[in-house]
Amino acid sequence: MGYSLGMKKLLLILFITSAVFGCEKKDKPVEIKKPIEVKKPIEVKKPEETKKPKEEKTDPETEKKIQELIMELKDNQASMKAMKELVKIGKPAVESLIGALKDKNGYVCYCAAIALGDIGDKRAVEPLIKILEHKAGFVRPSAAIALGKINDKMAVEPLIKALKDKYAGSYAAYALGDIGDKSAVEPLIEALKDKHKYVRSAAACALGKIGDKRAIDPLVKALEDKNLSVRIDAAMALGDIGDKRAVQPLIEALNDEDVPVRWRATKLLGKIGDKRAVEPLVEALKDKDWLVRSEAAKALKKITGKDFLLFKS
Repeated sequence: MGYSLGMKKLLLILFITSAVFGCEKKDKPVEIKKPIEVKKPIEVKKPEETKKPKEEKTDPETEKKIQELIMELKDNQASMKAMKELVKIGKPAVESLIGALKDKNGYVCYCAAIALGDIGDKRAVEPLIKILEHKAGFVRPSAAIALGKINDKMAVEPLIKALKDKYAGSYAAYALGDIGDKSAVEPLIEALKDKHKYVRSAAACALGKIGDKRAIDPLVKALEDKNLSVRIDAAMALGDIGDKRAVQPLIEALNDEDVPVRWRATKLLGKIGDKRAVEPLVEALKDKDWLVRSEAAKALKKITGKDFLLFKS
Protein backbone atom coordinates (compact mmCIF):
# COMPACT_ATOMS: atom_id res chain seq x y z
CA MET A 1 0.00 0.00 0.00
CA GLY A 2 1.57 3.25 -1.10
CA TYR A 3 1.55 6.45 1.03
CA SER A 4 1.28 9.88 -0.36
CA LEU A 5 4.09 12.32 0.22
CA GLY A 6 2.06 14.21 2.85
CA MET A 7 1.29 11.04 4.75
CA LYS A 8 4.96 10.02 4.75
CA LYS A 9 5.94 13.39 6.20
CA LEU A 10 3.32 13.02 8.95
CA LEU A 11 4.56 9.54 9.89
CA LEU A 12 8.15 10.79 10.00
CA ILE A 13 7.22 13.59 12.43
CA LEU A 14 5.38 11.13 14.68
CA PHE A 15 8.39 8.79 14.70
CA ILE A 16 10.85 11.54 15.63
CA THR A 17 8.57 12.85 18.41
CA SER A 18 8.14 9.41 19.98
CA ALA A 19 11.88 8.83 19.87
CA VAL A 20 12.65 12.09 21.65
CA PHE A 21 10.07 11.72 24.37
CA GLY A 22 10.79 8.02 24.76
CA CYS A 23 14.40 8.83 25.86
CA GLU A 24 13.26 10.92 28.86
CA LYS A 25 13.49 9.28 32.30
CA LYS A 26 10.19 8.19 33.53
CA ASP A 27 9.15 9.45 36.92
CA LYS A 28 9.56 6.87 39.65
CA PRO A 29 6.32 5.58 40.89
CA VAL A 30 5.21 7.44 44.01
CA GLU A 31 6.07 5.41 47.05
CA ILE A 32 3.04 5.01 49.14
CA LYS A 33 4.12 5.26 52.72
CA LYS A 34 2.37 3.46 55.46
CA PRO A 35 0.08 5.74 57.32
CA ILE A 36 1.66 7.06 60.53
CA GLU A 37 0.07 5.56 63.55
CA VAL A 38 -1.40 8.29 65.67
CA LYS A 39 -0.72 7.37 69.24
CA LYS A 40 -3.40 8.04 71.72
CA PRO A 41 -2.43 10.88 74.03
CA ILE A 42 -1.29 9.70 77.46
CA GLU A 43 -3.91 10.46 79.97
CA VAL A 44 -2.42 12.56 82.75
CA LYS A 45 -4.24 11.69 85.89
CA LYS A 46 -5.06 14.56 88.10
CA PRO A 47 -3.45 14.25 91.50
CA GLU A 48 -5.91 13.05 93.97
CA GLU A 49 -7.00 15.79 96.23
CA THR A 50 -5.83 15.25 99.75
CA LYS A 51 -8.92 14.93 101.71
CA LYS A 52 -8.80 16.93 104.83
CA PRO A 53 -9.76 14.90 107.81
CA LYS A 54 -13.24 15.74 108.80
CA GLU A 55 -13.26 17.80 111.89
CA GLU A 56 -15.21 16.11 114.53
CA LYS A 57 -18.10 18.25 115.46
CA THR A 58 -18.33 18.96 119.13
CA ASP A 59 -21.57 17.76 120.54
CA PRO A 60 -23.84 20.54 121.81
CA GLU A 61 -23.46 19.47 125.44
CA THR A 62 -19.65 19.64 125.32
CA GLU A 63 -19.77 22.96 123.46
CA LYS A 64 -22.04 24.38 126.13
CA LYS A 65 -19.64 23.14 128.82
CA ILE A 66 -16.68 24.77 127.03
CA GLN A 67 -18.43 28.14 126.88
CA GLU A 68 -19.30 27.93 130.58
CA LEU A 69 -15.67 27.16 131.43
CA ILE A 70 -14.42 30.05 129.26
CA MET A 71 -16.68 32.36 131.25
CA GLU A 72 -15.27 30.95 134.49
CA LEU A 73 -11.77 32.05 133.44
CA LYS A 74 -12.85 35.56 134.43
CA ASP A 75 -13.36 34.42 137.99
CA ASN A 76 -10.04 34.42 139.86
CA GLN A 77 -11.22 31.74 142.27
CA ALA A 78 -12.70 29.39 139.64
CA SER A 79 -10.21 30.04 136.84
CA MET A 80 -7.59 27.41 137.76
CA LYS A 81 -10.17 24.65 137.94
CA ALA A 82 -11.78 25.84 134.69
CA MET A 83 -8.36 25.83 133.01
CA LYS A 84 -7.73 22.22 134.03
CA GLU A 85 -11.16 21.17 132.79
CA LEU A 86 -10.57 22.83 129.42
CA VAL A 87 -7.23 21.03 129.09
CA LYS A 88 -9.00 17.73 129.80
CA ILE A 89 -11.52 18.46 127.05
CA GLY A 90 -8.55 19.07 124.75
CA LYS A 91 -8.81 19.82 121.02
CA PRO A 92 -12.55 20.60 120.95
CA ALA A 93 -11.78 23.55 123.28
CA VAL A 94 -8.95 25.00 121.16
CA GLU A 95 -10.97 27.40 118.99
CA SER A 96 -12.81 28.80 121.99
CA LEU A 97 -9.52 29.26 123.87
CA ILE A 98 -8.00 31.02 120.85
CA GLY A 99 -11.01 33.33 120.92
CA ALA A 100 -10.39 33.94 124.63
CA LEU A 101 -6.90 35.27 123.80
CA LYS A 102 -8.66 38.39 122.45
CA ASP A 103 -10.53 39.00 125.68
CA LYS A 104 -10.10 42.48 127.18
CA ASN A 105 -9.45 40.86 130.54
CA GLY A 106 -5.69 40.13 130.64
CA TYR A 107 -6.13 37.36 133.17
CA VAL A 108 -8.45 35.50 130.77
CA CYS A 109 -5.75 35.78 128.07
CA TYR A 110 -3.17 34.45 130.52
CA CYS A 111 -5.29 31.42 131.45
CA ALA A 112 -6.22 30.71 127.82
CA ALA A 113 -2.55 30.79 126.76
CA ILE A 114 -1.49 28.38 129.50
CA ALA A 115 -4.32 26.00 128.61
CA LEU A 116 -3.44 26.11 124.91
CA GLY A 117 0.16 25.27 125.73
CA ASP A 118 -0.92 22.25 127.76
CA ILE A 119 -3.22 21.04 124.97
CA GLY A 120 -0.41 21.47 122.46
CA ASP A 121 -2.46 22.07 119.31
CA LYS A 122 -0.51 23.86 116.54
CA ARG A 123 -3.55 25.93 115.56
CA ALA A 124 -2.69 28.06 118.56
CA VAL A 125 0.84 29.01 117.43
CA GLU A 126 0.04 32.14 115.41
CA PRO A 127 -2.47 33.54 117.93
CA LEU A 128 0.05 32.95 120.74
CA ILE A 129 2.80 34.72 118.79
CA LYS A 130 0.55 37.79 118.71
CA ILE A 131 0.11 37.55 122.48
CA LEU A 132 3.91 37.87 122.86
CA GLU A 133 3.26 41.58 122.23
CA HIS A 134 0.28 41.89 124.58
CA LYS A 135 0.19 45.23 126.38
CA ALA A 136 -0.07 43.51 129.79
CA GLY A 137 3.37 42.42 130.96
CA PHE A 138 2.10 39.43 132.96
CA VAL A 139 0.34 37.96 129.89
CA ARG A 140 3.39 37.81 127.60
CA PRO A 141 5.27 35.16 129.64
CA SER A 142 2.28 32.81 129.39
CA ALA A 143 2.49 32.99 125.58
CA ALA A 144 6.23 32.18 125.67
CA ILE A 145 5.63 29.21 127.98
CA ALA A 146 2.86 27.89 125.73
CA LEU A 147 4.93 28.26 122.57
CA GLY A 148 7.75 26.31 124.16
CA LYS A 149 5.38 23.48 125.01
CA ILE A 150 3.81 23.37 121.54
CA ASN A 151 7.34 23.28 120.08
CA ASP A 152 6.81 24.76 116.63
CA LYS A 153 9.72 26.36 114.73
CA MET A 154 7.43 29.16 113.53
CA ALA A 155 7.78 30.61 117.03
CA VAL A 156 11.60 30.80 117.03
CA GLU A 157 12.04 34.29 115.54
CA PRO A 158 9.31 35.90 117.68
CA LEU A 159 10.78 34.26 120.79
CA ILE A 160 14.28 35.52 119.91
CA LYS A 161 12.80 39.00 119.71
CA ALA A 162 11.12 38.45 123.08
CA LEU A 163 14.48 37.75 124.77
CA LYS A 164 14.78 41.51 125.28
CA ASP A 165 11.38 41.76 126.96
CA LYS A 166 11.92 42.50 130.65
CA TYR A 167 8.82 40.46 131.54
CA ALA A 168 8.98 37.58 129.07
CA GLY A 169 12.73 37.39 128.34
CA SER A 170 13.61 34.47 130.61
CA TYR A 171 10.47 32.53 129.56
CA ALA A 172 11.36 33.10 125.91
CA ALA A 173 14.84 31.68 126.58
CA TYR A 174 13.42 28.54 128.22
CA ALA A 175 11.00 28.16 125.30
CA LEU A 176 13.83 28.41 122.78
CA GLY A 177 15.65 25.68 124.68
CA ASP A 178 12.57 23.48 124.49
CA ILE A 179 12.22 24.02 120.73
CA GLY A 180 15.95 23.37 120.25
CA ASP A 181 16.45 25.25 116.99
CA LYS A 182 20.14 26.10 116.40
CA SER A 183 19.29 29.50 114.93
CA ALA A 184 18.66 30.57 118.53
CA VAL A 185 22.21 29.76 119.72
CA GLU A 186 23.83 33.12 118.96
CA PRO A 187 20.97 35.20 120.41
CA LEU A 188 21.04 33.02 123.54
CA ILE A 189 24.81 33.47 123.85
CA GLU A 190 24.21 37.21 123.69
CA ALA A 191 21.51 36.82 126.36
CA LEU A 192 24.17 35.46 128.76
CA LYS A 193 25.22 39.13 129.07
CA ASP A 194 21.70 40.41 129.81
CA LYS A 195 21.36 42.77 132.75
CA HIS A 196 18.61 40.59 134.23
CA LYS A 197 19.94 37.55 136.09
CA TYR A 198 16.85 35.48 135.27
CA VAL A 199 17.45 35.94 131.56
CA ARG A 200 21.13 34.98 131.92
CA SER A 201 20.22 31.91 133.91
CA ALA A 202 17.50 30.82 131.48
CA ALA A 203 19.81 31.41 128.50
CA ALA A 204 22.42 29.10 130.07
CA CYS A 205 19.82 26.37 130.57
CA ALA A 206 18.56 26.76 127.00
CA LEU A 207 22.06 26.51 125.56
CA GLY A 208 22.63 23.32 127.53
CA LYS A 209 19.45 21.83 126.08
CA ILE A 210 20.31 22.77 122.52
CA GLY A 211 23.81 21.32 122.99
CA ASP A 212 25.65 23.38 120.38
CA LYS A 213 29.41 23.55 121.01
CA ARG A 214 29.55 27.23 120.06
CA ALA A 215 28.16 27.83 123.55
CA ILE A 216 31.10 26.23 125.40
CA ASP A 217 33.36 29.28 125.75
CA PRO A 218 30.54 31.71 126.63
CA LEU A 219 29.25 29.24 129.24
CA VAL A 220 32.75 28.88 130.71
CA LYS A 221 32.81 32.64 131.10
CA ALA A 222 29.35 32.51 132.70
CA LEU A 223 30.83 30.34 135.48
CA GLU A 224 32.29 33.62 136.77
CA ASP A 225 28.90 35.37 136.86
CA LYS A 226 28.24 37.26 140.08
CA ASN A 227 24.89 35.50 140.47
CA LEU A 228 24.81 32.03 142.02
CA SER A 229 21.91 30.65 139.95
CA VAL A 230 23.62 31.73 136.72
CA ARG A 231 26.83 29.96 137.71
CA ILE A 232 24.92 26.79 138.59
CA ASP A 233 22.96 26.82 135.33
CA ALA A 234 26.14 27.49 133.34
CA ALA A 235 27.80 24.50 135.01
CA MET A 236 24.77 22.33 134.28
CA ALA A 237 24.75 23.45 130.65
CA LEU A 238 28.42 22.57 130.23
CA GLY A 239 27.72 19.14 131.65
CA ASP A 240 24.74 18.68 129.33
CA ILE A 241 26.87 19.55 126.30
CA GLY A 242 29.52 17.12 127.56
CA ASP A 243 32.46 18.73 125.79
CA LYS A 244 35.87 18.01 127.31
CA ARG A 245 36.61 21.74 127.37
CA ALA A 246 34.10 21.98 130.18
CA VAL A 247 36.27 19.83 132.49
CA GLN A 248 38.78 22.45 133.64
CA PRO A 249 36.18 25.15 134.41
CA LEU A 250 34.16 22.58 136.35
CA ILE A 251 37.26 21.55 138.30
CA GLU A 252 37.74 25.20 139.23
CA ALA A 253 34.08 25.40 140.23
CA LEU A 254 34.82 22.79 142.94
CA ASN A 255 36.32 25.71 144.89
CA ASP A 256 33.30 28.00 144.50
CA GLU A 257 32.12 29.62 147.71
CA ASP A 258 28.54 28.38 147.20
CA VAL A 259 27.65 24.78 148.03
CA PRO A 260 25.14 24.30 145.18
CA VAL A 261 27.81 25.22 142.62
CA ARG A 262 30.37 22.82 144.11
CA TRP A 263 27.77 20.05 144.34
CA ARG A 264 26.69 20.55 140.73
CA ALA A 265 30.30 20.62 139.53
CA THR A 266 31.09 17.27 141.19
CA LYS A 267 27.98 15.72 139.64
CA LEU A 268 28.80 16.98 136.17
CA LEU A 269 32.43 15.88 136.34
CA GLY A 270 31.18 12.39 137.10
CA LYS A 271 28.84 12.59 134.14
CA ILE A 272 31.60 13.70 131.73
CA GLY A 273 33.96 11.03 133.05
CA ASP A 274 37.28 12.67 132.26
CA LYS A 275 40.19 11.28 134.31
CA ARG A 276 41.67 14.76 134.79
CA ALA A 277 38.93 15.24 137.39
CA VAL A 278 40.03 12.32 139.62
CA GLU A 279 42.55 14.17 141.78
CA PRO A 280 40.38 17.29 142.29
CA LEU A 281 37.42 15.06 143.16
CA VAL A 282 39.53 13.22 145.73
CA GLU A 283 40.19 16.62 147.29
CA ALA A 284 36.44 17.29 147.16
CA LEU A 285 35.96 14.28 149.44
CA LYS A 286 37.23 16.63 152.17
CA ASP A 287 34.66 19.35 151.39
CA LYS A 288 33.01 20.84 154.47
CA ASP A 289 29.56 20.05 153.04
CA TRP A 290 28.36 16.45 153.23
CA LEU A 291 26.37 16.65 149.98
CA VAL A 292 29.46 17.70 148.02
CA ARG A 293 31.55 14.93 149.60
CA SER A 294 28.89 12.35 148.82
CA GLU A 295 28.56 13.48 145.20
CA ALA A 296 32.35 13.50 144.80
CA ALA A 297 32.49 9.85 145.91
CA LYS A 298 29.78 8.95 143.36
CA ALA A 299 31.63 10.81 140.60
CA LEU A 300 34.89 9.02 141.41
CA LYS A 301 33.09 5.66 141.30
CA LYS A 302 31.79 6.49 137.80
CA ILE A 303 35.22 7.53 136.53
CA THR A 304 37.45 4.90 138.16
CA GLY A 305 35.07 2.09 139.04
CA LYS A 306 36.40 2.15 142.61
CA ASP A 307 34.77 3.01 145.90
CA PHE A 308 36.14 5.96 147.88
CA LEU A 309 35.73 6.66 151.58
CA LEU A 310 34.26 9.99 152.62
CA PHE A 311 36.31 12.19 154.89
CA LYS A 312 34.59 13.59 157.93
CA SER A 313 34.27 17.36 158.00
